[in-house]
Amino acid sequence: MTEQEAYWVWLSSIDGMGSVTFHKILQVFEDAKTACENYKDIPRRVKLRDRLKENLAAAASRAYWDSLFGSIEKNRIKVLTRLSSGYPRILEDVDNPPPVLYFKGTMPQMEQSCGMVGSRRPTKKGYTFARGLAQELAAQDVVIVSGMARGVDTACHEGALAAGGKTVAVLGCGVDVIYPPENVKLYSEIIEHGAVVSEFKPGTQPTTTNFPQRNRIIAGLSRVLIAGEGGEKSGARITVDFALAKGKDIYAMQCDLKSSVAKLPLYLVENGAPMVHSAREIMRDQGWKITPRQDGAHSEGEKQLGSRMDADQSRIYALLMRESMTADEIAKELEIGIKDLNMLLTVMELDGLVSACAGGLYEINK
Repeated sequence: MTEQEAYWVWLSSIDGMGSVTFHKILQVFEDAKTACENYKDIPRRVKLRDRLKENLAAAASRAYWDSLFGSIEKNRIKVLTRLSSGYPRILEDVDNPPPVLYFKGTMPQMEQSCGMVGSRRPTKKGYTFARGLAQELAAQDVVIVSGMARGVDTACHEGALAAGGKTVAVLGCGVDVIYPPENVKLYSEIIEHGAVVSEFKPGTQPTTTNFPQRNRIIAGLSRVLIAGEGGEKSGARITVDFALAKGKDIYAMQCDLKSSVAKLPLYLVENGAPMVHSAREIMRDQGWKITPRQDGAHSEGEKQLGSRMDADQSRIYALLMRESMTADEIAKELEIGIKDLNMLLTVMELDGLVSACAGGLYEINK
């Protein structure tokens, strides 16, 4: 970190110092170091709220500086500012880009990135589909971006990790704060295979006002955004609106549009967004190269099943991981003759891989 970057970190860390005010200060002063050295002049030259004036004065001390950078070092937190060569340039398109990003792990390249958001309380099918779709995309070297919240976010991170792919979790708190707390294991795995990221300084606790800010970064880091089950006025909708404002492609995850938790996908579909059924559709629409999956990129289920499934059985199994389907639906989706398909399904039933259920549906055995 350069000296100037350190002053960026200091200035942006002051409680109440949003990105808008931060950039106004830099427009008035030569740079962040000059602003720090002349902090008493800032309220005279830039309009600040009274509380921010107080926080600015309190932060202009050696004790505050040592505490801030001591916390960064103690928690092994990495920092990128907009001056850094590693700062994700895709964020430059965000309104008032975050001046500083704190992160743990390794920031992946974002040339192929997909934001995935949705309800904290999805249906079982909604959770399974989100996980399977993220797994398919991550297996194609697409970086999965989400917020590590309960529900759809968690499913998407899990799917990316199951594929051995990269995933980025954008937090509404400091990167040293694990929220929700039950995601402690997921948090560690994301750091190992991607990054947890935040614009909030270390120690910041999650608050309701933080999450809309977090959501704009999820949208900003994503080349394309997919919305799963969720309410029409949910946090996921806020992320969708940020992405729409920047002209990004938006998709609705396949789901039961009659469901009470599918108001967001229904809204999107009614307004012209395509409903996505597989990673291949996203890859094709974005012009991203589809590559044959290597052994290390297979799903958890395929890894465990190993040689028990041939290529066609693997395709059937991957399809049923997303949702239960009839034989006719499977045959149409995979372009397999119904006679051949029935033989494959019979063998898979005998091997204990799938089960026939009411209504002619098939589902995987978990």
